[in-house]
Amino acid sequence: MSDGNQLSPCRHGRMLHHAKDAVIGRSLDYYGEYFESEVEVFRHYLNPGDVAVDAGANIGSHTLAMARMVGAGGKVLAFEPQRVVFQMLCANMALNDVTWVDCHWMALAADDGDVWVPELDLRVAANHGGVAVTHGGDGQRVAGRALDTVFHGDRLKLVKADVEGMELALVLGGAETLGRFQPVLYLENDRIEHSPSLLSVLRGMGYACHWHLPLFHNPANFNGREAPLHPCGFTEQGDGRLGSIGFAVNMLCLPDGVSPPPVPGLLAVADDEEHPYWRHCLPRFAPLVAQMRGC
Repeated sequence: MSDGNQLSPCRHGRMLHHAKDAVIGRSLDYYGEYFESEVEVFRHYLNPGDVAVDAGANIGSHTLAMARMVGAGGKVLAFEPQRVVFQMLCANMALNDVTWVDCHWMALAADDGDVWVPELDLRVAANHGGVAVTHGGDGQRVAGRALDTVFHGDRLKLVKADVEGMELALVLGGAETLGRFQPVLYLENDRIEHSPSLLSVLRGMGYACHWHLPLFHNPANFNGREAPLHPCGFTEQGDGRLGSIGFAVNMLCLPDGVSPPPVPGLLAVADDEEHPYWRHCLPRFAPLVAQMRGC
């Protein structure tokens, strides 16, 4: 196997990825897809002609899937602050002749100003998507922009954000846009310390939030792999905190009048203080994960 870039046939098209990417790249190589259970949620809300935002697009595995849903009459705005990863995002859109995705080398933030992104060492196997931007320090200087600054469309159906703890900043920086269009929001929320503030702001904006704990392993994956790459369950972190393996901790946030889809792994948020990673909340979430496992 090459230690550099690889090209894999995948569910939504050909995908270029790096051999040392231990999460998305490894999933695309093994399964031919990445978190298809998240894509299934998008499919319930995106239709031809719609506009969507993919924040933290990485190399475009979900961007490409969303682009297929909205078609050439729609648009996806994809934002990725890591330079090398951004270049691969652009390559993947070009490889699949997708011209209705606008790729932006920037981070979505609470306001306009530069941010710093750690440089990837492609010689080392790592999660190339698990990099958090900062407002100073080492790394590459990259534009940080509020969604309200960069979004100029006349419609917006869905915003997906996997931005390593900057989900609240994205929401605050897009408050006018989100208030005007009331899109469905699909946000990673795996940082206990940020969750209460994020939930409080979203509730104040009129969103009803649902936990979504999607499995990494899709039994009906594109490559027909029966054995999961990872086991599934909670891990002990200490101090009353848990972690997860084999599933993600996300939220589906819906504006008034929009119903949750009939997909597994959804649970309405009970209050701002609960989180799947708090041990005292385990009785509420463990049965949900166990029910989804199937492996």
